[in-house]
Amino acid sequence: MIALYIIDNTEMPNWADASQVFIGALGIIATVITLWKLMKKDEEREKEIASLANIAEQLKEMMVHNKNVFKESKKPHIEVLAKRQSGEIGRLYIKNVNPHAVLTNFLIPDETHSAGMSTAIKTDKATQEFSYDIIIGDMRHNDSKDFDFVYYIDDIFKYSQTIKVTLIGSSMQLDSGIIESL
Repeated sequence: MIALYIIDNTEMPNWADASQVFIGALGIIATVITLWKLMKKDEEREKEIASLANIAEQLKEMMVHNKNVFKESKKPHIEVLAKRQSGEIGRLYIKNVNPHAVLTNFLIPDETHSAGMSTAIKTDKATQEFSYDIIIGDMRHNDSKDFDFVYYIDDIFKYSQTIKVTLIGSSMQLDSGIIESL
């Protein structure tokens, strides 16, 4: 006798279903790994962006510093000498000795104490100089007057300086004030 056994396939999974489950599980694992790698790369990119932002900030600071250094290099170094010309007139000899700051013009905003005569700016190699006449006739011994000068460097930068002139006997004593940027 031959015995026939009938296998009921409805209760057992077939190989196609099992392989789909296995491949689906591998797909989920691959997706999780890919997402993890992408998040890791994003973290690295965020660090790189933060680093680039830091570098950009440092470059800004360096540019500001370099601009200040450049502007400071354009500050005139003024030497002033005073001589009495005649009874009421004194002369200020003003010389810029900074070779990086070319004195192109000057202005005396308050001309109440000036005789109104000045020489043109003379350039000699790395220096520029001019003279300016001042009225000292109404000054007595130890009297002082302030003269405000504005210097133009390279027709771009503007600096101011107050020069204090004190009459000592027949000579004049000077106090050259600090040169400030305008």
